[in-house]
Amino acid sequence: MEDTRRERLLIYLTLCSLAWAALHTVTAFRNFVTLLDCAYSGFDRMSMALGAAYLTSLLGTGLLTRAAKSRTAAKVFMKFWAVCGLLVLGVALGGEGPLANLLLLPFGLLTPWFPLSWLREWVDVLPLHWGVFLLCLGEFLYYLRLCRREDKKGVPPDGPVDPGAATVE
Repeated sequence: MEDTRRERLLIYLTLCSLAWAALHTVTAFRNFVTLLDCAYSGFDRMSMALGAAYLTSLLGTGLLTRAAKSRTAAKVFMKFWAVCGLLVLGVALGGEGPLANLLLLPFGLLTPWFPLSWLREWVDVLPLHWGVFLLCLGEFLYYLRLCRREDKKGVPPDGPVDPGAATVE
């Protein structure tokens, strides 16, 4: 019973992660094109709706990782958010200038900066950098806590082991 529940949670986690990755790609590209528009007049409602869906899928991925007790997924996400945090920190500390603008394009597409750039309607660019960095830091610490929690419980990397299962050679 517990195995089928966990398998179902892992399937939901996979689907939610794929939705998150798809929303990241679509939202980042759409907001990047919007920012390049010469007649920029603000983000439309679709960009804001995609950004909200992105944040919702991000929340769902975190909750499903915790519910499925997947230490492997938690480690992958932890490394992803560590890299994202370092990239955003590099851009934020770079200030304004040609190097920062040059680095913003690849780093912005890889990190949540472009998917969350619709928030520029209400905040300036520099607070947005630090907000995205705090999001990356928070996600990193969340997944680090999940990894350590599972390590303390002694759960194997792929979840609990069925005591009745035998190995076949």
